[in-house]
Amino acid sequence: DYGCGAGNVGIMFAQMGFDVEMLEVEGEITRFLEWRVKRHFLDIPILNEESELKTYDLVVLFNVLEHLMEPKKVLERITNSLVQGGYFTLLFNTHEEGLDIVKRETWNRELKPYLLSNFDVVSNTDDMVYKKR
Repeated sequence: DYGCGAGNVGIMFAQMGFDVEMLEVEGEITRFLEWRVKRHFLDIPILNEESELKTYDLVVLFNVLEHLMEPKKVLERITNSLVQGGYFTLLFNTHEEGLDIVKRETWNRELKPYLLSNFDVVSNTDDMVYKKR
């Protein structure tokens, strides 16, 4: 769970029995995240640096991309962290107006073409789930 925040998605997957790692920038939110993980009696590694990433079958990125200064670099790191045939699921919420760094234009011009050159869109997922080629 990349940019996991309070860890809702990662905790849910861990409770379902999946091996999970969560990545979040060190700060107040990570202390809350650590508390939540302990409260649920889970053993989930919480990473603070992208250099700690390993290889994964699935990477989840929900409501993170639109807030990043270098979103394409993050997509490249995620691509490199996935096994061949691995899945990447993306929830990307941005508007033409507002405070988000990544605008719809950047998505259409740069980010979506990158994804489509490295991934196949999984059918019936509304362009939210991608499978690495």
